[in-house]
Amino acid sequence: MSCKYLITLTPAGRFFFGGTSGFNDDFFVQSEKFPQPTTILGALRASLLIGSNMLLQHKRGRFVPKYKKSKAIKLTGTSRLNNFEEKPDLGVIKNISPVFLVKKESDRITDAFFKAPEDIVKVQTGGFRKVGFNKISAFSCNCLISGKRETVCLSDFDQKNEKRGDFLGGQQFWKEYLQGRFSENGLMDIDEADSPFTSFSQIGIGLKKREVEKGKLYVKHDFKLKKGYAFAVICNVAIEDIQLSENIVMGGEQSVFFINKVKLEDEKALSCHPVIELIQEKMNNKKESRYLNDGKGTQKQQDNPKKLVLISPMVLPENTRIFKDVVHAVIRRVSSVRMLNSFNKNDNSLISEDKKKKIKSDAYRVIPEGSVFFLDENKDSSYTDIMALPSIIGYNAVIELPVI
Repeated sequence: MSCKYLITLTPAGRFFFGGTSGFNDDFFVQSEKFPQPTTILGALRASLLIGSNMLLQHKRGRFVPKYKKSKAIKLTGTSRLNNFEEKPDLGVIKNISPVFLVKKESDRITDAFFKAPEDIVKVQTGGFRKVGFNKISAFSCNCLISGKRETVCLSDFDQKNEKRGDFLGGQQFWKEYLQGRFSENGLMDIDEADSPFTSFSQIGIGLKKREVEKGKLYVKHDFKLKKGYAFAVICNVAIEDIQLSENIVMGGEQSVFFINKVKLEDEKALSCHPVIELIQEKMNNKKESRYLNDGKGTQKQQDNPKKLVLISPMVLPENTRIFKDVVHAVIRRVSSVRMLNSFNKNDNSLISEDKKKKIKSDAYRVIPEGSVFFLDENKDSSYTDIMALPSIIGYNAVIELPVI
């Protein structure tokens, strides 16, 4: 037996998720606006343990007592988040959806927002539009293949009068977009006054080995959600009921979030949200779903060329080419991360806690949600998720669409 819950996480105040940093005249750090799936998973695991009275508080931190460890493992599993390629074991958690934003009115959810695809731009004179891509023939300038005619994609994006940005799309926007059409209804700019996010800035003092560095000041940018908004995930669990704590801490500043769970079937406002419908199809293992993160590959469509839209961050090995026959892609940035593993270099097994030595994993490439890939219409292009863990905790969620 399994049950799907809509779990909302409402920040008690300001929050800071591991963010971006940079140098100009001053040093700054800025929070990401959405938590990473790994952050959500960690919070849910902790909440499950606290709600079941298995996680105790000590002056040095929280811990599970030895006599409760076997029950705790059955509840939250054994998978560590420093090896995305291992066989997943998340206990009673079967899978988790990508993170999205929900809007509440009178304690009832009225809409859900996902990051809008990167082929949506904002016109300086007002409003949004969908960028088009036209194929043109061109001669390669590479001297090794001089004279070879190739087909390239040319965007009609007006760099002077239009901007790309952090846009969110609600139910009405996605209903049109998933049919290959465009509507401004339900679109909002995170950087504008009507954004669900309120930005804050404060001066911080740089530290080195826990000591203040003279003259090393930086500006920290964090956020707060406006009243009526909350982060949310759909969690598919293997038992009829789960016990969660009332609140949990998340993010680099250990910000407090209030947790609420409700069976997904009771949230009628989400039952007709097109992206939520696709997520449910995937969780129900419907093979015809266009929500693609199961490693099966895309289905060939003869009528129209295809594009793939990421509705969550994508994690993949740095040296792997996961998409074949991509003719054009719209990606804001690509980052690489390494994680610490407590493995013995000689036999790749975990060694004892008192003698463990942390070593870095191979690098993983991270492509942000909203990225768009246009595939060659003349080839049977495919997407294959080669790692087991990311797709079941909210990463690597891809939707296939016709290009109309």
